[in-house]
Amino acid sequence: MIFLGPAILALALATIAALLLRRSHSAPRSSHATSGTVEMIDPQDLLFSSPTLFDGLPAVDTDCQFANESAAALMHEDDWRQEEFLRAVNRAYVFDTLSQLRSHRTVHSRGLGFGEVFVRSEPPATLASAGLTVEHVARLATDRSLLPLYLRSGDTHRVRAGFALRLPDVGFVYGKESGGRVVALGIGLVGSGLGEVRSVAEFSREHDLLFVDWVRGIVIEPGDAVGFRSWLDGIINSDPDHTT
Repeated sequence: MIFLGPAILALALATIAALLLRRSHSAPRSSHATSGTVEMIDPQDLLFSSPTLFDGLPAVDTDCQFANESAAALMHEDDWRQEEFLRAVNRAYVFDTLSQLRSHRTVHSRGLGFGEVFVRSEPPATLASAGLTVEHVARLATDRSLLPLYLRSGDTHRVRAGFALRLPDVGFVYGKESGGRVVALGIGLVGSGLGEVRSVAEFSREHDLLFVDWVRGIVIEPGDAVGFRSWLDGIINSDPDHTT
């Protein structure tokens, strides 16, 4: 998550490319093009850099400009709901889906990428059915100032009814509401990863929410502060340059 004003937009976008484009749509397996030539690439020779994506992106407002915001949160669209909160009653669905995803990775892994992407659907018990409001979510943050949320791919657009809250030295909690209820809620990782997570764990306990990192195959039970800390430490240790 990046909070910035328009004066440093160009530098910020370069930083965000390193931070948040780790799971871009696809990349060629190989390239034989030389300067001054154009080479056609067979679609079969494209790889997805993430093994899984959520089926569907939130609606956006195309008339809002990220450069005009005094402060805002920005993430790549491929990161939408990759690390998310789900109702704990979906536990069987979560573990079944992770089992399918492990099999998918085995079959479709191609070096550093994947020949096909595993598309996840909405779980049986939606987050909306938990009755969460943005006010509930804001209680887990020290700074309860809501920020607009933007998704970036080829273009950058504001998520309609989207919001974000700062988590110092972790990143941000982001989500979307509809009809007064939160319908999607996740964590975006930007920062050292050394920030406090007890409030996040307490929030998940209070509202009986699992936290699922679909890409890394990690499930954190409601109220498990040690689990959240281990999750962040694992990311730091496996990717010490994850903030650059």
